[in-house]
Amino acid sequence: MGRVVARRWSVAALALLSALGAGCARRDRGRRPLFVTGPVSMAEATGFVARYVEAVHPCDPARLDELVDEHALAVAVVGRLHLRPAQERVTVAGIADQRQGASVLCSWDAAVERYELLRVIEVDGEPRPVLRRIQRSARSHVAMVGYEQLRLGASLDDHQVRIVDARNIGGGDWISASLAAGSSALTSLGPRQGLAVNGQLTRVQGLMGEGKAAEALAELDALPEPIRSAKSLQVWRVGIAEAVSAEAYAAALDQLHAAFPDDPSLAMFEVDGALLRGDHDGALARVDDIDRAIGGDPWQDAIRAEIYLQRGRPGDVDLAAARAEAAVAAAPDLAKGWWARADVAMARQRWTDTLATMDELSRRFGARFDDATLRASPVYAGLVASPEYAAWIAARSR
Repeated sequence: MGRVVARRWSVAALALLSALGAGCARRDRGRRPLFVTGPVSMAEATGFVARYVEAVHPCDPARLDELVDEHALAVAVVGRLHLRPAQERVTVAGIADQRQGASVLCSWDAAVERYELLRVIEVDGEPRPVLRRIQRSARSHVAMVGYEQLRLGASLDDHQVRIVDARNIGGGDWISASLAAGSSALTSLGPRQGLAVNGQLTRVQGLMGEGKAAEALAELDALPEPIRSAKSLQVWRVGIAEAVSAEAYAAALDQLHAAFPDDPSLAMFEVDGALLRGDHDGALARVDDIDRAIGGDPWQDAIRAEIYLQRGRPGDVDLAAARAEAAVAAAPDLAKGWWARADVAMARQRWTDTLATMDELSRRFGARFDDATLRASPVYAGLVASPEYAAWIAARSR
């Protein structure tokens, strides 16, 4: 649930590279004011999203770069740093020159199977598009969900709507916050050690590209403390650990929770972490946090159904059934709700309902149910022993 394996540069790595670029800037080449965007209407925000989704799925950084106001993003980063006025413009120019906004967004959206607008919400008088992405876990290949919230502005140069910042809801932070934290951490090390860190991050990325997740994790853990403990890098570490093993993933989640307890920006990871700790109530509370941040999503109802089934208290199967049915009714085009409905039917040992839902999963989403695979899984033991299953599999074989 909500896991994202970084297949390209993490936000932490990009932050460090941006800081290196900013440190190399020698003069203010921008001559642009620090505040460079105007307001955007709800209609403009909705229209912008159609172009954005097309550029992101599949992600094309060159095309996406046209939709990101890198200067405005750099201003947002500098706004989070404690710099002297004379340093601000130089740093803005250096960060903007790195063109990291599009690269970060693409790193979030690697291996996306489905990407779409969920809704446009209003925050502080601004329209903020919220988008849902559906991906696959690197380890289990189970579908997982993520969300992004975009801050938009009309660029002063040409009055075109562009992204000025973005937030990885429930599984990270604002791009500007992550870049600022990375820049601060790098500054604390000094130029020579900063260049060494850059080399280490490059090696981590190379190892991940070669499929050597365990070696990448070891390299990441060898980074200096100010870098290793940054939130965005800890998030990246969770993604790498997931590709190593279930045990490494659980340990990385525990480490993230210990470092940033009850951080609302990490709610997605907290759901997984709470479930691995057996804290079902905590997992449900984090799901509520996610729903509040995005304005609600049927996918999260399906997650609630799964958690109720795992918790197993009296009445939980009925609660799970209600959440699964709500998910299917609200979004029949999402497989997640149908899987939750099948799980509820199996928990109730209603084999006819279970098989009917499996048929819907096959018809709607191409799910494949192989007799040998079903018989080999303890999850389906009750189902495959039923006369309803025998009739169903016989009919399918014909």
